[in-house]
Amino acid sequence: MRLRTRYQFQRMAQSSFKRTGEWIIVAIRPIQDHPSKLGILVTKRYGSSPQRNRFKRLVRESFRLLYPEILTSCDILVRPRSKALNANLKDIQEELRKFMQQFIS
Repeated sequence: MRLRTRYQFQRMAQSSFKRTGEWIIVAIRPIQDHPSKLGILVTKRYGSSPQRNRFKRLVRESFRLLYPEILTSCDILVRPRSKALNANLKDIQEELRKFMQQFIS
């Protein structure tokens, strides 16, 4: 599932656990009424559309692979750092896993 509406993104900005890593910036918010949702925020400043789409594909795949490990329901908002242009799937996945483990504990 994905974060889609402006209201959902605004809620994430107001009350969430925020962490900055080497490749990504993550905001995580606990929820109770629905399964975990993923939001990806990539602006034109990040790069061309193929670069932005590649980043989104990497994040979606990382979330899909980590979904069985997510024990608590939460909304997750992911933004790239400029270094993420050189990141691969393993880099993004490991950093997302690290932030999820920090949030749970």
